Amino acid sequence: MLDPQQAKAQSERAILALGGDVSTTLPAIPTSELRLRTSVDVARRALILNALFAMSSGVNPRVARRWIGIHGVMGTVVPSEVAWVGGGFSVAEHGLQRLGGDGEALMAAAWAGSLIDFLDPVQSVPQGVLGLFPDLN
Repeated sequence: MLDPQQAKAQSERAILALGGDVSTTLPAIPTSELRLRTSVDVARRALILNALFAMSSGVNPRVARRWIGIHGVMGTVVPSEVAWVGGGFSVAEHGLQRLGGDGEALMAAAWAGSLIDFLDPVQSVPQGVLGLFPDLN
């Protein structure tokens, strides 16, 4: 069985070896809390991130919600996103800062899906990232 402290220490050494910084406040995650996801679950999550990031880039939230419904991925929305996707928050009223953070997650999904070859955590999200994913219109 994987020891969480050893896994954390190994990950931190790899990050430091590449010149990265490691936060000393991040805990080791107990293996009982780890959940492996299927490729289908990862793809569904990428579709949600696509819709959220598109909303932060100016796509009408009603269009995004309709697109999510058509593709049957509403069940993949996590609790912190329900108000955005369900229409409880207005993007115009609450700003785009929260949704803009989904760009990094969308980039990670693109990397995991082999749509991009290199994921640079310090580079800003490129303008064309939405072009890698389905158009909501």
